[in-house]
Amino acid sequence: MSLVSVTAVFNSSVAFAETPSLFNMRVGMSKTEARDAHPELTVFPSDPEGTDENYALGDIRFSIKAKFTDDGLQEVCGTFYESGFSTVVDALKEKYGPGDTTKSVLQNRMGAQFDQLGIIWSSPDAVLTIIRYFGGSLEKSRVCLLSGKLLDSVGDKAKKAKEELKKGL
Repeated sequence: MSLVSVTAVFNSSVAFAETPSLFNMRVGMSKTEARDAHPELTVFPSDPEGTDENYALGDIRFSIKAKFTDDGLQEVCGTFYESGFSTVVDALKEKYGPGDTTKSVLQNRMGAQFDQLGIIWSSPDAVLTIIRYFGGSLEKSRVCLLSGKLLDSVGDKAKKAKEELKKGL
């Protein structure tokens, strides 16, 4: 199903003092530390793009993908069924506070609308995000921990691409 954002509402930015972690993993930790934190996971990626792993927290099952560089963990994301969204949000809010909420309306090709919700928590070295509907699906949600370094590099690449586009036009 293809969904398009129709409207968006943003709240003021909320930062947190505690360095965030996700699945007991924190930005910058080595693959060895990640393996030690999760001996139940059989594979941690040698591929820098990451490898999906199945992981359960209570009744919620996640498909985890972690990306490492020489600087350690740069990104860890967990995709899970939307039915667990409220439970995960409640746990994150309890640990990190209210976060910065983004609300929008998604619409499919038939015109049906769905309330999208995203929440962001930021610290000086990392950003933690959760989104209700992920990947064009009403069945999947996603939570991610991203390093500030990764976000900066994505921003730099986008800026460079924009400059190249201007030169080419």
